[in-house]
Parts: sequence; structure tokens; C-alpha cells
Amino acid sequence: MLTAAPAERFGVSDHEGRIAPGMDADLAILSADPATGDPLTFTQVKYTIRAGRISFHSRNTVIEPPY
Repeated sequence: MLTAAPAERFGVSDHEGRIAPGMDADLAILSADPATGDPLTFTQVKYTIRAGRISFHSRNTVIEPPY
């Protein structure tokens, strides 16, 4: 999966690079912000979405604002 700029560069932006209806996307929803610099935030996966379906969700998942 690619973000918008690389998808455009590689000529696949018609179906990759954005989160929108009809686009291909695999997502990992984390419980913490990885931009904090703490690599352990990547271990706190709440949901994994592949091909438009939730393939994993952790127990006790509560989505709280801001979202």
C-alpha cells in the first residue's frame, strides 16, 4: 500500500494512496500516536482492516474522541 504521493508517482493513484470508497486499502488502527517517537506504539494495534474487512480487533476496544 502506498500513500498519495508515491501512488501518484508509481501510476496507481486510481486505486491506491487514499482512504476513500472504492480504493484499495489495508489499515492498522493503533491506540496511541506513533508520531510521539515511541516505537512501542506500533505494538498497540486495536484493529486491522484488510480488503475492507476487519481481520483483527483487540478486546476491550473503545474508540474515543478525538477521531
